[in-house]
Amino acid sequence: MGQKPKILVVDDNPQNVQIMKARLSTQDYDIIEAFDGEQALKKVEEQDPDLILLDVMMPKMDGFQVCQKLKSDDKTKLIPIIIVSARAGTEDILKGLELGADEYLPKPYEHVELLARVKNMLKLRIAQKDLQELNNTLEEKVRKQVALLESEKRLERYLNPQVVDMIMKGGELSKMMNSRKLLTLFVSDINNFSGISERTEPEDVVALLNNYFSSMSDIVFKYGGTLDKFLGDGLLVFFGDPMPYEDHAQRAINMALEMKEKVEELRKDWKAAGHDLDITVGINTGFATVGNMGSEKRLEYTVIGNQVNLAFRLCAEAKPGQIVISQRTYSLVEKDFAIEKIGDVTVKGIITPVTIYNVTGKK
Repeated sequence: MGQKPKILVVDDNPQNVQIMKARLSTQDYDIIEAFDGEQALKKVEEQDPDLILLDVMMPKMDGFQVCQKLKSDDKTKLIPIIIVSARAGTEDILKGLELGADEYLPKPYEHVELLARVKNMLKLRIAQKDLQELNNTLEEKVRKQVALLESEKRLERYLNPQVVDMIMKGGELSKMMNSRKLLTLFVSDINNFSGISERTEPEDVVALLNNYFSSMSDIVFKYGGTLDKFLGDGLLVFFGDPMPYEDHAQRAINMALEMKEKVEELRKDWKAAGHDLDITVGINTGFATVGNMGSEKRLEYTVIGNQVNLAFRLCAEAKPGQIVISQRTYSLVEKDFAIEKIGDVTVKGIITPVTIYNVTGKK
């Protein structure tokens, strides 16, 4: 971003807007204000902000409606949204994330946490804009765009190596069109991340996340996973496409176990810095729609469907350090790993209880 990053602050309470502006004033940002949902949509159209901080409870149109509208529009779907709301119940948070919000920050929040999340989202926005340039008329311009990124290795900082290989070889993009496939879906989250001490500088929090994501990405690519996206302090990865591995469930769990080992190393430094953090993991196998999604001018290679949502639910059910898997994943890997049954849980959106398991290691 050559200019100052533009942040749209949306809250029907002018005092809340001023407080947030004051907290962001320590950084070099251009702050835009909106005091209801309709006004927010107009400001987005006029100003094209790089990030939106969005309240939920507002007149005319609430934050959930604003989020849904922006994320369903090809022109605005990639603008990062951090919902900042006093509605901090689990159902509210899940609803916000399901509607496409990139982060959900409950009120009251710590100053350092707000700055850290804003900086991290803006950093990802820069990467998105690089990718947006890359993906314009993908089939015609990909070779020139790769050249502008200087090398295939630089492209691999953003895309899965298997996808990069298809692009570099050319003539293989038909394999990346929308299709319904049996995949294994992996979701992870950093537990207690929102509780980082106020004494931590935002730059240190961002450095922690970047170090973590770098380590996890290396492991994802080692096992042939497709890194769909970073989700605040979490990851969404899927196995089985574009490379059709028959052992995609085993690959996902082996990856998760190695991630746990790496996190144990990272935790030494985290604890030394006063951060008691760990990861939770949810893994589910099922049919989902995967491929290029978006418009002709902007495509995103991603996965959607109820089975993806179930993977998120399993991650939410996991305790720190646990790798929670679904019944279908269990049936594919029970001979290869040490697994203990947790029991049946009720999952939002699914009528019957879901049986879940915890992977403790290899056999």
